[in-house]
Amino acid sequence: MKKNFICSLLFAAMLFMIGCGSSNEENNDNNGNESGSNDDNNSSECTTGNFKCIGSESHYCNSNGSWVYDARCENGCDSSTGKCNTNSGSNNNDTDSGDSSDSANNTDSGDSSDSANDNDNSDSSDTSADLTCTTEGAFRCNGDLKQECKSGTWNTLEECNYGCDPVTKKCLGSTECKTGEYECIAGNLSYCNNNFWEIKEKCEYGCDAANRQCLPEDCWTTRIYLCGDSKEAGFSYASYYCEDGVWHYDKTCPEDCDKSTGKCKAVCTLGEYKCEGDNSMLCEDGFWVKSKTCPLGCNSSTGKCNDCGTINGKTWSFPTSASWSGAKTHCDNLTLCGYSDWRLPSISELRTLIQNCPATVTGGSCGVTDSCLSSSECKNDACSGCSIDSKYSKLGDRGIFWSSSVLSDNSGYAWYVDFHYGSVGYSVKTSPYGYVRCVR
Repeated sequence: MKKNFICSLLFAAMLFMIGCGSSNEENNDNNGNESGSNDDNNSSECTTGNFKCIGSESHYCNSNGSWVYDARCENGCDSSTGKCNTNSGSNNNDTDSGDSSDSANNTDSGDSSDSANDNDNSDSSDTSADLTCTTEGAFRCNGDLKQECKSGTWNTLEECNYGCDPVTKKCLGSTECKTGEYECIAGNLSYCNNNFWEIKEKCEYGCDAANRQCLPEDCWTTRIYLCGDSKEAGFSYASYYCEDGVWHYDKTCPEDCDKSTGKCKAVCTLGEYKCEGDNSMLCEDGFWVKSKTCPLGCNSSTGKCNDCGTINGKTWSFPTSASWSGAKTHCDNLTLCGYSDWRLPSISELRTLIQNCPATVTGGSCGVTDSCLSSSECKNDACSGCSIDSKYSKLGDRGIFWSSSVLSDNSGYAWYVDFHYGSVGYSVKTSPYGYVRCVR
């Protein structure tokens, strides 16, 4: 009997110890599971404005509830704030006016990723005390909000639907993208994730979307071209080339950049002409460049300057260089614009082309006209014209242009207009210098 009782006690004690051990193990398991669950929730929960660490990168939660890359942390990522440490081994008590990876204790006047102490990221005019700014007119990204510093407070200008670029302080681009596409947006390498653009990498020297990389500071192969963004032209498409181990800006593309060649896509065929107002444009290297300004107008059918045009009721030809005798022969034999009745203009006709010089325009105080051709009696001080190199020709001419009028007191000389000065003078007929515009 006594033996049975002792056995019963021993059996009961064993059951008690087994039960306690099981309970402790169960508690330990539960504690472990709860801790793991919390970690999982912390890593997946996305509340707009929050930050988290993924390896050595800081990410923030945008307004669509998605984690977006913010910065690569050279000194490690602070798991308590989700932001980059500002220096190796420490991130406390730093004062920062523009870093995109501040710690929770930083004082921030232009941060693109505010600390957890900011109370409100959605107010259109947030004037909380902890949002004080010091530089009037400065911009920043606060999560997905683009904000401007006004009167000491950060005011929200725009909520960026596809993320805010903390480098350029601009909202990211359009929804017109397919998942997996890469593009250069605001100078940064961006990729399309769930049909909206996110920053893949911040590029300091430009961006090469075709090869999915930032342009390196240095390069080693001469004349390799890459497409990127042009900071010179406000982040338009541009072409860059490598020379002497350095990337150089080539040109801003008028339309797009061909990623297969790294050069701007051609917009015209070599040698073509077109008119832009009174300018004749020539296609060189696949792009339009100004050929010349057309004082007589541009012919839209040819894209070139008109050969003749009407000024003050008379038709004038394009200019050519000639001596006086050569000018007269040229006009007498000219067939142009369907006409063959061209002639060398008289001095009064030539003066109708002068502008901006009151003394020598038609009716001005200069005495030389078709009815007064004497060098001693008709030429006065007013005929000397005006200052040098002003625009005294209605047709944009410069230099001496011959008239048909000969000096009445010396037939070896002929009158001219010098459009450099807007002056009226005379020269020996045998001079090899001068220009002519024929008239009819």
